[in-house]
Amino acid sequence: GSAFSGPDGVFTGALGMFTDITQRKRTEIALRESEHRFRTMADGLPLMIWVHDVQGQLQFVNQTYCEFFGVTPQQDAGPNWQPLMHPDDGAAYIEEFNACVRDRRPYRAEVRVRRCDGEWRWIESWGRPRVSESGEFLGIVGTSADVTDRREVENALALAKTSAEEAREVAETASRAKDHFLAVLSHELRTPLNPALMAATILENDPTLPPALKDDVSVIRRNVELEARLIDDILDLTRIARGKIVLSLRAVDAREVLGHALETCQADAIDKRINIEMKLPAEELRVDADPARLQQIFWNLLKNAVKFTPEGGRIVVQAGLTPDGRVRVSIADTGRGIAPELLGCIFDAFEQGDPMTTRDFGGLGLGLAICKGLVAMHQGVILATSDGLGRGATFTVELPSAYGPCAATKLPDRKAQPVQDKTSSRILLVEDHLSTAKVTARLLQSFGYDVTVAHSVKQAMDVFEDHSFDVIISDLGLPDGTGVDLIGKMLALRPVKAIAVSGYGMDTDIRQSAQAGFVEHLVKPINVEQLVNAICRILGREPQNVAN
Repeated sequence: GSAFSGPDGVFTGALGMFTDITQRKRTEIALRESEHRFRTMADGLPLMIWVHDVQGQLQFVNQTYCEFFGVTPQQDAGPNWQPLMHPDDGAAYIEEFNACVRDRRPYRAEVRVRRCDGEWRWIESWGRPRVSESGEFLGIVGTSADVTDRREVENALALAKTSAEEAREVAETASRAKDHFLAVLSHELRTPLNPALMAATILENDPTLPPALKDDVSVIRRNVELEARLIDDILDLTRIARGKIVLSLRAVDAREVLGHALETCQADAIDKRINIEMKLPAEELRVDADPARLQQIFWNLLKNAVKFTPEGGRIVVQAGLTPDGRVRVSIADTGRGIAPELLGCIFDAFEQGDPMTTRDFGGLGLGLAICKGLVAMHQGVILATSDGLGRGATFTVELPSAYGPCAATKLPDRKAQPVQDKTSSRILLVEDHLSTAKVTARLLQSFGYDVTVAHSVKQAMDVFEDHSFDVIISDLGLPDGTGVDLIGKMLALRPVKAIAVSGYGMDTDIRQSAQAGFVEHLVKPINVEQLVNAICRILGREPQNVAN
């Protein structure tokens, strides 16, 4: 409006102009109400909400943001956020932020920030560019959430996973070290026994040896074989406990396996004048079993019965079917018996009842523990019963029945005399242990084989390149390589039939020999019958047998 006055200066009136600002006022009110609603809504959210301008300065923060950082909205909308970043996280976050400004794209980042109380917390932030309708960049709007608890759980899980992986790696390393130790122990214990066993066998079968000396040699041979058996028991028990034994299951007749096991104990029973009575049914008793391991079970039980039965005693072996169709084998003796309080632990390793038993009978107390482990692997059960000390004991094995025809398991008659191989098959024996090479060659020559000896990979290859051989028998540990190396070189020239001989007898050793090309793998100390029969199998001839 404007005021008007006359010539004399006297006020005469006013000229006014009015503008309707109602709409503007309504708009301002609406904006204030909208802002109020936005702030009310933003303050009620559990997320931190913030708005940056184009320079990266905070223009707005909600109540959750203020409470987290310990500020008020009047403090220039919150603190300068960049100094609050953890030094290890700030550079990456700022790079993401600048990329959002430069490329107009959303971003996400997790960083550590320090609150006003000095505590470092993890926050996860999401930011989006603010762009006007005309495309002008206005800044960034975003949210942040405290994810410290989640990160701590994730870190704990990651640490636990790392610890578990480290523990597993330590366990696997320990397992490999134990396998290696057992393999080396087996090799070192077996190797010195090999020449002793072979030399005793040669002397025992020498017709010119006086009977008295032959008896002494037989004692030597039996004790060497016993020592080898103890080594096998220790290693078998360890392999069973660690699940390292793999069974080769097939349908077999338990009666035949019992017969084979009895053959190995017959001589000791005869020496003690023990009567062994076999009560077996006429029909087959089919079980799904590894025949070698099943024979080991029966052999251990029979050996145990013979061991604890006095001279002139009696052992009864019975077999048949249970009412529910399982195969049951029982071995009862009239021996020492078992005290009632010891029945519960008789199958524990190194358990022989009491010190008197160990003193009187010797042994390590491993046989029954091995039986229990092997029976369990066959899905069977083994029980021991006794009426007390001095009243004998009965061991009973029950195994699931099998269906289908049984595989042949008959072994050659151990009473047969050695048979000379008149064909003079040529054998290349590769052995660096001079004593072992000497006695092995003599033994093979006694069976009619033409034997050439080499003590290294080089010597063996020199001979092999100039001569042909029917069978290669090679130790795996040689001074200038391994038996595996040797067979590889030989196979590169022409086919060979080879037998590996080693003090290493773990399952992995046997598999490696087979993969290298060996047809047979014999473990020291070598049983003469096993060696000769392995040669016969390779040559496709009837087995030869050694009378011990």
